[in-house]
Amino acid sequence: MEGLKQFICKSCGQPLVRDGSNYVCNYCGSIWVADLADDIHAVQRANAWEALRVGDFEKSAELFEEIIYKDAKGIDHESHWGKALADNAICYIVDLNERKRVPTCNNITESSFLSSKEVQKAISLAPAEIAESYKKQAEYIEKVRLEWLEKARKEQPYDVFISYKESYVDENGNKQRTQDSHDAQEIYTALLESGYKVFFSRYSLQGKPAEQYEPYIYNAIKTAKVMIVFGEKPEHFSATWVKNEWSRFRARIEKGEKHKNSLVVVVKDMEESDLPVALKSRQALNMSNITFLGTLKNHIKRVVDESKQGVRLDKIEIKGGQRAKKATTLEVNTIKTREIGSGATVKIDITEKATLSLVSTYMKAMAWEEATKLIDDILFNNPSCTEALWKQLLIKYGATDNTSFTLKIPLISSTDFQVIDQILSRANQEIATEILDLLYSSYTTVNDERYSTVLKLILPYQYKNRQAKIDNAFIYSIENSANKTFELLLTSIDANDVDSYIDYNIKYLKKSKSSAEKAECIDRILKVDEGNVNALQMLLYSQLENNEQSKKVINTFETLLKYSNNGQAEIGKILNWLKRNIDSADDCLLARQILRYSSEDISVYKDTLIALSSTMISCGFFEDAQYFS
Repeated sequence: MEGLKQFICKSCGQPLVRDGSNYVCNYCGSIWVADLADDIHAVQRANAWEALRVGDFEKSAELFEEIIYKDAKGIDHESHWGKALADNAICYIVDLNERKRVPTCNNITESSFLSSKEVQKAISLAPAEIAESYKKQAEYIEKVRLEWLEKARKEQPYDVFISYKESYVDENGNKQRTQDSHDAQEIYTALLESGYKVFFSRYSLQGKPAEQYEPYIYNAIKTAKVMIVFGEKPEHFSATWVKNEWSRFRARIEKGEKHKNSLVVVVKDMEESDLPVALKSRQALNMSNITFLGTLKNHIKRVVDESKQGVRLDKIEIKGGQRAKKATTLEVNTIKTREIGSGATVKIDITEKATLSLVSTYMKAMAWEEATKLIDDILFNNPSCTEALWKQLLIKYGATDNTSFTLKIPLISSTDFQVIDQILSRANQEIATEILDLLYSSYTTVNDERYSTVLKLILPYQYKNRQAKIDNAFIYSIENSANKTFELLLTSIDANDVDSYIDYNIKYLKKSKSSAEKAECIDRILKVDEGNVNALQMLLYSQLENNEQSKKVINTFETLLKYSNNGQAEIGKILNWLKRNIDSADDCLLARQILRYSSEDISVYKDTLIALSSTMISCGFFEDAQYFS
């Protein structure tokens, strides 16, 4: 911060006090670091904060975004925080009870402010003290958002919203009513007489505190089927709060939530060419024309009627049943196998066999000292005797036989796993088979972590029972959601056996309760078969359950429709899911968008849509409920 600006709070504009290396605002609780002399973004950042304080949220957001884009080091927490405030139209007002400045929302959203990307980025980048300040303010804003959202939901819907400039300050500093307000009132009265419920701030906000207008404005913008933005001077269309209202309504049109012709521009005594660029493409009417009122009413009636009939959104046609190009080979690190018995060159004589038999007797009797002495004698004369090495390992862990050794596997050291590997590489087929069968079955006595360690050792060995044992191991991993084991077993599948790879992933996907593991399975399947309907269905409902952005959900849904043989059934399924789970305006909008893909008349979903409407009413989404009723 330089000069006088270093003593002014960037967010609320009040005086700052020095506190160590920081500046603190005792009015809103913000903490600031002094701008460095070599900070090339200081001026632009100051302009962004100034725009935020005067309510030009769009300009402020653009300036902050530009700074973030240019921030090569990616450390500018302040600009991320400013962008979060601008995106949500946050400004600081006087709290008369506490004589402080508190943040207030001027654009309620259905999404959490505290969890937003920009807020989380600011908190993660900021020094601890400033991060804590961000967090406290974000928690307060989130509390206000939820309270106002709940208040808005209790309001009844509107048909028409009239946006206009209500007042101005004259040369003597007195607030005066604009001519726009008088003329807009004529439109308001005419529409009321035609039976429409109209939001006109002069009357609709009467008796409500100015600092608490937003819940009512939010509800009116959200529910109104038509917005009339009226003005008699070009600058009135760009006035802060007028622009705030029509920009928000226009954004809903662009998202497909409103009828494409629902934003109507009305002018008087001015040229349409002088309108802001964003409004020049909209339908404009001139109040001075003798046919104005009739034309306006006809336009509103048509938009309202089409909205009620559900034809607001254009149909989207996607040809289903398409075949995706499935991979012919797997791009996974398939394990290279080797046959057992190939390294068995050492033979044992009759005496050693007899001694090994006696060793087994001693082991069953737990006569460890006698058994060890006999094993040492064998290995002294025949160091490569694999059967003696195996029994030596059993004795070390106090296992009386192979079966009891499975209970000891959790205790085996990494060094002894290497010993087992040496034994398997040298043993004949009979002994190697016995050991491998034992180790493959050890999942009954060990956890996922240890069993995956065992598998790393034994999977490379090819023998007659291998596939059957692998199949059993797959069953274990799927039933128990043993992810490490499962991922390792996937590497045992032949690179050309794509179908088995997909089948196992789908089975694991259906059993797992972990979102991360499900996502991995889906990703693996779609990498080799992008049109796999099962995987796409599971991806879709996973995204719904995790409240992913509607755009992401729609992209997945479109892909599903592309490859599904029954798109209408898929539409019915997602509508049924929504009727049980709707809890936000985004869900309501998603339900509308889903209907755009129906190739049949939406009456086929009559019962589901009635249920949807009931759910929306219980959640306070009255305008959306009317759409589906």
